[in-house]
Amino acid sequence: MKPVVLGMFLMGLAVLAGSATAAPDPASWRPTSIPGPALFVGEVTGTEEFRNPPGVDYACHAVMSGPHKNSSPCVSNACGLERITIKMERVIQGDVPPKPSLYAIVGEFCAGVSVTRRKFLIAVLPDGNWSAFEVIDDDGRTLALPDITGCLGKVDVPALLQQSGVEMDSATSPAMDWRKKWTLAMGEDCPRWMPESLDRKALPMDSVISAWKAIY
Repeated sequence: MKPVVLGMFLMGLAVLAGSATAAPDPASWRPTSIPGPALFVGEVTGTEEFRNPPGVDYACHAVMSGPHKNSSPCVSNACGLERITIKMERVIQGDVPPKPSLYAIVGEFCAGVSVTRRKFLIAVLPDGNWSAFEVIDDDGRTLALPDITGCLGKVDVPALLQQSGVEMDSATSPAMDWRKKWTLAMGEDCPRWMPESLDRKALPMDSVISAWKAIY
């Protein structure tokens, strides 16, 4: 290989190596570094997957072997962690940087979510967890489609869907798999799952934002 060509090849490898981002710490990672409550609209610019290395479980925040071993109990069949990078377009509430990152658990089949260049309304709850509504243009109307939990903190999303939800045929298509994978664990702010009868409905964007602002 000629010296000039070899030099360009090595420079290319260096750029690739420099652009790689470090894996999150398996024990101390958080769903997002953005403090809640926050609400913003952004486009997904990329996703990265981090598989559980030996002796580590991202889902449990646990290291089970080696010098950094902790005593956290771990019962999980998750494969690892996914980092979602967002290009922020509109901040509605909170302190949001231009390119925030979100984290989601990757399930046992090691299948992440591919939604690059799609737009989402992201809510960061006071406890640091986050939920997503896909922003969809429907004949000039801007709609927000929730995940299958319908969780938006203390906002009663099922009631809003019953009142003003818009039926969407595409809501259960394979392209909407993110709805099943980007889901919060049920807890104090999200005590129940959204009824299946509502999982094909989206909401006018303005109504979601107004309901959020009324509480947060």
